[in-house]
Amino acid sequence: MSDSAGNKSLPWMIGTLMVAILALGWAFAAAEYARDVEDLRPGGEGDPSDATLSRRRARGAFFGNAISQLPNAAKVITHVLAHSRWVMYVFGGLEAFAAAFGIYAWRLGRQLAEMDNRHGKKRGKR
Repeated sequence: MSDSAGNKSLPWMIGTLMVAILALGWAFAAAEYARDVEDLRPGGEGDPSDATLSRRRARGAFFGNAISQLPNAAKVITHVLAHSRWVMYVFGGLEAFAAAFGIYAWRLGRQLAEMDNRHGKKRGKR
């Protein structure tokens, strides 16, 4: 494996992690908006037999709502900033943690590569 392939994997991994955190944050923000503004409740209101959803259906409704709220992005963001700041704080903190972890891992990888280069030169002299 070449060095260039190894260097691409860490930024790709951290970028993917940050996109996943962003998507999950959007899904929670959209769920808060749908619950508070649109009065959307899982399972329907009239049928008591359908009051609880299976996990699979609940997950589908959660992420389906996130996709269906994309056209309302400005309203969702405004609602989160005004009423549900916990979503912004929690997922902003997770994004910051992922970025800090990426910087730490990058620096650690660079230090290990420098140590390997120093020890590799010493071995070559013998």
